Amino acid sequence: MFRAVQTERFYLYTPKWNVNRLIDAIIEFNEVELTEIKKPGLKPAKRRRGPEKEYMETLEKLKLILEEIKKTIGEVKYEDVKRLPSISLGEIEKLCKEADEKIRLLKHFPDDKMIENIRKELEEVNIELTRLENEIFSSLEPRVRAKVKESQTEIFRTLNSLEECTKSLEEVLREIADAPDKVRDPKSLSDKINTLITKTNDELLSLPKDLGKKLLDQFQRLKIESERLIPLLVQLSGLKTSEKQISQNIINEIKSVSNSLLQILNKFRESLADAGNSILSTSVLISEGISLDEILSEYAKMAEPLIERKQELEKRLSVMEDLVKRKEEEQKRLREELLDLGLKIYAAMQEIRRRLLKLKISEYIYEGENVSVISGWIPPSLKDRFQEHMKAKLGSLMELRFEEDKKAPVYIRLPSFMAPFRLLTHRMMGYPKAEQLDPTPLVSLLFPIMFGMMFGDLGHGLVLLLFGLFIRRGRGQTLRDLGGVLIPAGICSMFFGFLYGEVFLKEAYEPILFSPIHEPLKMLMIAILFGLVHLNIAFIASVINKIAERRYLASIAGYGGLSTIGMYDLAAYAVYRTKGDVIASFSDPYMRIAAGLLGITALSILIESKIGGHELSEGMMELFEAVLEGTIGLLANSLSYLRLAGFAIAHASFGIIAESIVGESGGVILFLVASALMNLFAMGLEGMAAFIQASRLTLYEFMTKFFHGGGRPLRTVDGLIG
Repeated sequence: MFRAVQTERFYLYTPKWNVNRLIDAIIEFNEVELTEIKKPGLKPAKRRRGPEKEYMETLEKLKLILEEIKKTIGEVKYEDVKRLPSISLGEIEKLCKEADEKIRLLKHFPDDKMIENIRKELEEVNIELTRLENEIFSSLEPRVRAKVKESQTEIFRTLNSLEECTKSLEEVLREIADAPDKVRDPKSLSDKINTLITKTNDELLSLPKDLGKKLLDQFQRLKIESERLIPLLVQLSGLKTSEKQISQNIINEIKSVSNSLLQILNKFRESLADAGNSILSTSVLISEGISLDEILSEYAKMAEPLIERKQELEKRLSVMEDLVKRKEEEQKRLREELLDLGLKIYAAMQEIRRRLLKLKISEYIYEGENVSVISGWIPPSLKDRFQEHMKAKLGSLMELRFEEDKKAPVYIRLPSFMAPFRLLTHRMMGYPKAEQLDPTPLVSLLFPIMFGMMFGDLGHGLVLLLFGLFIRRGRGQTLRDLGGVLIPAGICSMFFGFLYGEVFLKEAYEPILFSPIHEPLKMLMIAILFGLVHLNIAFIASVINKIAERRYLASIAGYGGLSTIGMYDLAAYAVYRTKGDVIASFSDPYMRIAAGLLGITALSILIESKIGGHELSEGMMELFEAVLEGTIGLLANSLSYLRLAGFAIAHASFGIIAESIVGESGGVILFLVASALMNLFAMGLEGMAAFIQASRLTLYEFMTKFFHGGGRPLRTVDGLIG
């Protein structure tokens, strides 16, 4: 965990017919980095062409849709997601559109205000239609006007009669559909259905052809289906009570046909409503060859969009009123459907990723005369598992060879709670070389402590913790890592705030430890002591790195070795013995021993330079740098930790200033507003300052003592497509 591991180069040989299995096996294993092969007799295999660009675009689109689904219904669990190996890009597009529609419905679920707005718009459309109708009628000749009114009255009468018929028919069908086995007199019901169907047919035939055509088409379906129901009812009426229980098949069929009839009837009634709404344009289609287009084409054009808009609004109003009545039930249904879509979209994402990876991996396949070869790097700890996995997938016809490679990347594995601190280590200073200590685990433990010391406030720490948890759920990796850094930083702020007795810039109770502003000398001493421990940890890490590099002399006597630890600690102890009198500490015996250790360090630098074949001038330059760093540099480094105390005192001082300003504000509301603003200002300004100072102590005072970067991390297979 603490050390970067050198990876090994592998070459995997298998027959050409195993290529597809090889690619699948590499995708499943994932923990390897693939690379090109430069060996005689091997050449790149023919590249598999595919819609790579389309796959990438689709993948990005699916990611965005999935994020929207998460925002709408919360986290989606993917444990039981089934693979969708045969899904096409067209089917994925349909999934996305369906998900978009569900998200839109849930986000903009209709309420009373929306319904009221539609009603107002519908009223305006009706007023405009009435105005247009009056304008049309006033422009007609008296004879034509009378004929139109007569025609219109007759159409209205017929439509009302049809509505009564369909309403009666619906009541009969619902009675049958709800409980076919409890119908008392099936024969009379079948006669009633027959009568209503006949009457409806007669009324439809009396309508003008253009108006009745669409209604007749719908009615024919109704008539055909009713002809299936009537014989079944007659058959049911001929059975005895005991036989009805036996003849379950007939009852089930009656129920099915009745429900089907109700659906057709519902569509017929919608068409009937449309016909009624279009009465304006129909009623003036007068018999005797007089048409609306011939007489009033201009008005017809004006009326048509209004009628269409009216129909659309009435339909929307009906749907919305129904949704509002069933709000909770409908929202639950939409959420369940959206969750199911989310799982399908995730499965589609996985399949598209898999296809993309296959295309990418095929670029690393090389061919010999009879074999296919793939090569890359793998962590030594995974070699056995890799061999077992590949053998299980490819069978015995495979050969796996391992080689050492000086240019190999390093394998770094971090626990999830430490991984976000890569933001301060790997992103800022690069990756460790093989066998070097990775500073991330140390930084993840020490950085929050330094931040908490400077920003010790129970209330502000809690806000920071919550903010960290919030941005940890963000979209970008950098934002998520920042959230992961702020969470432990907030916890440490709360801990030190608890010790200081500070809550939202106020001393809420007697400090458990001490108050930085009331006892600043104690705070300064703790800051210096922490700096001493911090730098000792850095030098111990330096010794470990030197031993890993087989620089044994440097690990003992070189700068950053054991002699440096002894020199630094003895010098610090000498200053402590003389109660901080630096001049007096020079005559302290412990300081003299420290000076002797510095001399040993200088001598070892010259010896190591000579052994390394460097000129004397180079050795002298290194010696000068080491002496300067070991004296003035370490003193400056140690004093840098005083900022831990300085910012802790400044935070407490800010609380006193804030209290004096807020205390002068009149009224409860003004007091609360002023207090909130001061706290926000303090959290923003001081929080940022504390973060910057903790970062500086980490990157400059701490990491430069043992970490130099220069490594390259292992890029696993899934990293081929980001």
